[in-house]
Amino acid sequence: MIDLETMGTYPGVAILSIGACAFRAGEGVGEKFKINASLASNVDAGLQVDPSTEMWWEEQSEEARQGLLDPEPVDIRDALQSFSNWYVEQQFERIWSHGAAADVAWLEAAYRQVGMDPPWKYRDSRDTRTAFDFADVDERTTPEVEHDALHDAVAQATDVCSAIERVSMALGHDI
Repeated sequence: MIDLETMGTYPGVAILSIGACAFRAGEGVGEKFKINASLASNVDAGLQVDPSTEMWWEEQSEEARQGLLDPEPVDIRDALQSFSNWYVEQQFERIWSHGAAADVAWLEAAYRQVGMDPPWKYRDSRDTRTAFDFADVDERTTPEVEHDALHDAVAQATDVCSAIERVSMALGHDI
């Protein structure tokens, strides 16, 4: 599961934070990853800043804004390479995000913008919202810190595990 904190809501925006975690239905959340990228390196790489999102960030909690600085931001290229290394080490078969047209697409656009390939194949992307609709899940886990990429990824992974377990129980077998 990945979650991004960005400076917009479309492919090609600056990515300030990448949070991710491994998860498996029946087992829950496993290995975690978080890295922050400097806004300057994003802009230098040609990634965009949406002024309305910049204003939105000013209205977010101090904890959420501090989450963009801890760990200390690195160059976007280094952040993407670190995420690629972690993703490959974990030997993931799928990459999940909260929205089919959101985080995975935005992260892929950043990789392409800096001349890198994402570590997943196009067919590996999965979407939480589809899983939630399919499982008829309305209640969601509240992240410890909302708009912190890692906290959001963990909450989303927890909810996908619940959705999968709910569907498995309805079908009478593991899926």
